[in-house]
Amino acid sequence: MTGAPSKAARGLMAAASAALLVVCLMSDPARLAHGRFFSDGATYYAMTWSLATDFDLEYTAADLARVKREYPEGPSGIFLKRASGGFEFTASAPWLRRVSADAKRIYFGKAMTYPVLAAPFVATLGTRGFLVFNALCLLAAWACAFMEIRRRATEPTAAFTSAVLILATVAPLYVFWLQPEVLNLALVSLALLAWRSDRPLLSAVLFGIAGYTKPTHLLMAAPLGLAPFVDSSAAFSGKFAETVRRGAVMVAVTAALFGVNTLVTGEWNYQGGERKTFGARFPFEHRAERDVTFGNSGEWMTTMKLGPLEQGEKEALGSGIAQSPEELDSMFKANLLDFWFGRYGGMLPYFAPAFLALAAFVLAGPRDRAGGGALVSILLFYIVSIGLLPGPSNWYGGGGAVGNRYFMAALPLAVFLLPRGRELSVALLGFALSAVFLTPAWIEPVRNSLQPSLLASRPLTPITFLRAERAMLNDLAFCTDAWRKKQPYDDAEGDPPIHRPGASHGYWLYFPDDGTFGRERIPGMTYPDGEPVEGFRVRRGLRTEVLLRANEPVDWIDVTLFGMPSGDEVTVSAGGAAERRAVPPRGSISFRIIPGAYVMHYDSFVYSVIVRSQAPLLASDSTAAEHTLVRLALHVSARPRR
Repeated sequence: MTGAPSKAARGLMAAASAALLVVCLMSDPARLAHGRFFSDGATYYAMTWSLATDFDLEYTAADLARVKREYPEGPSGIFLKRASGGFEFTASAPWLRRVSADAKRIYFGKAMTYPVLAAPFVATLGTRGFLVFNALCLLAAWACAFMEIRRRATEPTAAFTSAVLILATVAPLYVFWLQPEVLNLALVSLALLAWRSDRPLLSAVLFGIAGYTKPTHLLMAAPLGLAPFVDSSAAFSGKFAETVRRGAVMVAVTAALFGVNTLVTGEWNYQGGERKTFGARFPFEHRAERDVTFGNSGEWMTTMKLGPLEQGEKEALGSGIAQSPEELDSMFKANLLDFWFGRYGGMLPYFAPAFLALAAFVLAGPRDRAGGGALVSILLFYIVSIGLLPGPSNWYGGGGAVGNRYFMAALPLAVFLLPRGRELSVALLGFALSAVFLTPAWIEPVRNSLQPSLLASRPLTPITFLRAERAMLNDLAFCTDAWRKKQPYDDAEGDPPIHRPGASHGYWLYFPDDGTFGRERIPGMTYPDGEPVEGFRVRRGLRTEVLLRANEPVDWIDVTLFGMPSGDEVTVSAGGAAERRAVPPRGSISFRIIPGAYVMHYDSFVYSVIVRSQAPLLASDSTAAEHTLVRLALHVSARPRR
């Protein structure tokens, strides 16, 4: 279909694409990020520059010096692994030799896909080449979505709907991240486009590349694998053989790339072996006290198994903390809803158009076979993510992520879930819903990337009314701020040096939003041993959620509210019935609340406590004494000690 509307749609798409590329070309990533890396950026930055400059994936002193030219604080968060048995280039024939077992080298501990593809852009454009490459990946995903929707809708509808599905989400933020999220989005988009263009083997190759980057990406290939079975003209044996052929190509490509990893480093698993992450001190760094080496610095971070470590399984280097079946079951059940509606990684707030497309496909239709395959992929990804890989304690990408960055690769599947004839209505509603949740992040993408808790920390904004993902407590975005994370109360931790356990009634509080000032002393109150009694304040006129992590299951919580000079009216709940009390000026009031269900988290019990002040708001620079002080004391049912 041609004409003025079609030309206008293409013109707007071209103009938007050009504007994004110009912004990337004019941006300085290091300056935008104030010389800081976020999430996994340090590894991919150093890895890509090593390929572009040294043509290898080995970490050396030269790589550290190169990083510090643009990022003086060094590659904070870098993943490195120590290995031997790979190959290295030599100056004479045969120009290749194996690294001996007693000559271990340090390599970068991430997949090579993104650095290999981004290296030409970085070699040509410098560090801004990362942004240009990321922008091209995002635009490729948009173009793929447009071409698919164009099969059954007008060009203006296809242009708008595809823009909403891809761009009116958290995805554009990741253009500024020096890591492969938007590449994964593009790879799966191109693989699905190849499948729809009757090029199944090309599709299998692209899915195989994506699978090497992260194995869960192979789940996105369900439409490719299931497609032969909807061909009514072929016999079952032929359908099965074609599916096997496609799967074999896909797996072969993934295996071949892991084989390349083996040739380079001597180990097939880029996340296995002797692997560490480094935060403030880096190998080959010279310090006054002593030189930094791989052995005397860093934190072990090895991934050699799928899913969490269960009690009774053999522990290995970096395998994590063993968890009981009861605990894993509790976390899994909590994640069943949090995957869709969670405050920090939920599909609804961060990928609203895709969420609505899925809901419309399931509840209203019309439905078709391509959409059915896409639905299978998303459901497989959902179950595997929260139960197996990466598992119930971190399925959205860790504390440095904004939204579920792992879902980025599943986003292209939403194109096939759009019910025919309802594309525009889903897009309009999806855009409106995304704007409600994500507008601050769209306006300040780099600031929200540097402060991943910012988006969900503003009290009384829609996103803060969604529940926090308690099963992932220590990996939620706000935990990047030390004052918000795991603040101990009532002797929660005991005395580790002498192996004295914490008190059974002890607990920790986590402060996800800005409705509090964090942990503070209660004036005039001390324990018999002279230690201060502590609580927290709820800001006047605001609602705040604090996450309470108890050593033992909680029977009830005794709440004491200490009034400010003008008094207050406060509502408190912990999953059970809410209690509303008038707090007298400069006085106090005590009452009891019954908590609701807990979520287990590493042998502890997590509850959500909601506190709401009804007093008039004050200026942001008001003193703490002008806000109601809250004190919690737990009555618990201590479990028998083993």
